[in-house]
Amino acid sequence: MALISRDFDDFFRRVIRAIEPYLPDMVIAGGCANALYRYHPQATATPIPKPMTKDLDLACEPASLGLAGRRPLADLIRDAGLIARLFGQTNPPVMKFSLEGSETGPEVELLCPLVGTPQRTNEGEMQAIALQDGGVTAQPLRYLDLLLFEPWEIDLAQVPGFGDMTGMPPLRIPRPLTYVMQKVLSRDEPGRTSAKRESVVFRDVLGPIAAALPALRGSFPDEWIRRFIREMESLFRTPQSEGPVSAARVARASVVGLARAPRIDEKMVHASVDRLISDIKSARGQ
Repeated sequence: MALISRDFDDFFRRVIRAIEPYLPDMVIAGGCANALYRYHPQATATPIPKPMTKDLDLACEPASLGLAGRRPLADLIRDAGLIARLFGQTNPPVMKFSLEGSETGPEVELLCPLVGTPQRTNEGEMQAIALQDGGVTAQPLRYLDLLLFEPWEIDLAQVPGFGDMTGMPPLRIPRPLTYVMQKVLSRDEPGRTSAKRESVVFRDVLGPIAAALPALRGSFPDEWIRRFIREMESLFRTPQSEGPVSAARVARASVVGLARAPRIDEKMVHASVDRLISDIKSARGQ
């Protein structure tokens, strides 16, 4: 059983072993976090196909990545057989790391919260943030700080296929609510796409997940919460709205050619997310 795919899982294992000293300061984001949710104790068995991704996104707070007796992150990544690929014309550039000689294989990228006004070139490219004297860089993204708020932990050795990863620090993954919030709020940000199927994995415990909303107050602007609710209501107003239609389309495409594949339709997506929206509004006192 694969977390994502055999190639990605091998890459994921290699990267996690390499950056073990920094795992307490990293939060796994993106499609890999979505896949890991399935093995959290609160997750519900779901017919929704696992996400397919070639990217391993690692969210971090730049201030937390001091050496503190650790080897530089760039050295650990290089020793694992990965090389940096530079993107854009900014200084410093965006870095993504992949296996040497692999042009189309998985990549790992560091992301960090955007603070203040983004620094862009005349072509609109955003300047990356240098970490550890420039050995690695992180791409700054708006709303990413949501993913770093009180993340959940998961024991990788409990994930099928990773039983050999015992003794590793727990992996940190975003809370499902902040994951969805960041996806929805950043859906119009340049270069980022949204995914809105994560709540279905926790359909039997949506109330407790939504109950985490009050904890966000005081840490994030209330306008973020209000806008998130507005956007969710608009995206998932009916089964024919953009959110259910898009999610169902992605689900159908991911099972093409698979025998006895489950059917995920717009009504199923709408029903699940509608419950989440209702629970969120109740948690907010609306």
